[in-house]
Amino acid sequence: MGQGSPTLLCDRSKTDEEYKSSLLAVLAAAGICAVAKQPSKRARKDLPFARPSQRGSLSSALNAALPENQEDALAELFEDIWARSNLASGDARWRTWTRLCRAWRVDALPLTRDVVEKVSASLKRGGYRSARQYFSQARRQHVLHTGKQVPADVELCMRDMTRSLERGLGGPALKDAFRLESLELPHPEEDVPVSARTQTTVVVLGCWFLLREIEVAALKVKYFVVDEKSQTVSLTLQSSKTDTQGDLVMRCHACYCQVMPANLCPFHVAKAFVSLLPQDPEAPAFSNSEGSVLSKEESVQMIRDVLANSDVELTRAGMAGEVQRFGGHCLRVSGAQFLSRCSIPLSTIMLLGRWGSRSVERYVQEAALESFVVTAPRGIGAGQPGSQSLSEESQLDHGMATSSEMPSTPAPSTDTRIGEDVEEQIERANKQLQELSLKVEQLQQRPELVIGKKAHARDQNELTLLPRMWKARCGWPYGGATFRRAGLDTQVQRCKKCFPSSSCQEPESMPDSNTDSDTEESSSRSSSECSSGKQPGK
Repeated sequence: MGQGSPTLLCDRSKTDEEYKSSLLAVLAAAGICAVAKQPSKRARKDLPFARPSQRGSLSSALNAALPENQEDALAELFEDIWARSNLASGDARWRTWTRLCRAWRVDALPLTRDVVEKVSASLKRGGYRSARQYFSQARRQHVLHTGKQVPADVELCMRDMTRSLERGLGGPALKDAFRLESLELPHPEEDVPVSARTQTTVVVLGCWFLLREIEVAALKVKYFVVDEKSQTVSLTLQSSKTDTQGDLVMRCHACYCQVMPANLCPFHVAKAFVSLLPQDPEAPAFSNSEGSVLSKEESVQMIRDVLANSDVELTRAGMAGEVQRFGGHCLRVSGAQFLSRCSIPLSTIMLLGRWGSRSVERYVQEAALESFVVTAPRGIGAGQPGSQSLSEESQLDHGMATSSEMPSTPAPSTDTRIGEDVEEQIERANKQLQELSLKVEQLQQRPELVIGKKAHARDQNELTLLPRMWKARCGWPYGGATFRRAGLDTQVQRCKKCFPSSSCQEPESMPDSNTDSDTEESSSRSSSECSSGKQPGK
């Protein structure tokens, strides 16, 4: 090396970082440009995943029993007992339980009435709402550490404490929603920054496909498909909240520009974004500026940025001051209400959103209240009771004229013609919405099997009935029970009443039936599933 060049000494007292710095200094002095290390892409630990389907390998199974592999094999097994997103919350509940026990100077285990009562007193004073989850975690720890079931008197105490802790809490608060159709969004052909195009795509597609924040972050490039020939966009979700097996569930939307403006059309919004997707099929479809998977905070912030640009209030008053209105589920909630306002049937919304609870019913009823308009019946005049609630302008908007404006001759007045024009527009809009509803339903997958403990033939009238009225061919009211959907090729025991022949007769197919598996749908109510030769009973 030339004079003045720093020397690289093998000094064992130096740390790795100091040694690395010395090496870079030597290379720089020698005129050698060191290649800067690319920042490592951050991974989210709570993202769902799906293993590729393949035949079982006996050699791999035997290999797991080798002494050097046993620990890793068992760790891999235990790692998937709970969803990754639930691990932290379960551990946190048990830490809270043990801290409260230490504060009361009692042993956390084994569970006794005294322990449960004292911990419950702290939970009540602290305003905790999820007492059932704390008790569930305590039961689990009791069985794991003692090898015995929780005593009956302790179980009775937990039920009593739960009633006390939940008294007066009320039901869960509805999540805030925004009106997608009211947002100021760029046109698909408008030249906007990449960040703005990405944010717009997340919001529009998130509402149409009823996505949770974690599903947006987990979506990969290979599962984002835009077909310009058929003018459709398809998203494949590798797993979701209600899907513990990791089934690949595809949902599809088409061009709806006949009813929607282009900036709300899922196909054209996706088409404008597809050129920005990375080349790597395994890369995230939506990423941050570093190309990494979006964190929950980054995903939510993208949504809030779009709403802020449309002057949507992002906070509201709360008991503890200003609170954020929109979180990780706002696209799902807002999308359900948007589809409901578009006259999409509840059955289709549940199918499209892979709903695992009846919370969708609360979401869509909020949409109905938002759209609720009181109109006066024909013949109520300006001087009659009830007319004060409607202005002349609002009556004209709904195709009605006041009695004082009604002509005394058969010749139609200007106001009457305006009313008729409005009625024609409303009728035309309703027809377009019906066509949209039918098109959305036909694009989705509605498998023929509904599975509780057995596979049943689904109700062929799902589209025309409320979910609580759905019944399988055997009479099982699955609309009020926990169930999942699956295709006809699914290997599972079948109900003998739904499929009386030994050859597993297939149910009568609807025009939109298919053989792809779907995810679990459930309700807050439990219901009995039929068994062969008996009255419906699980």
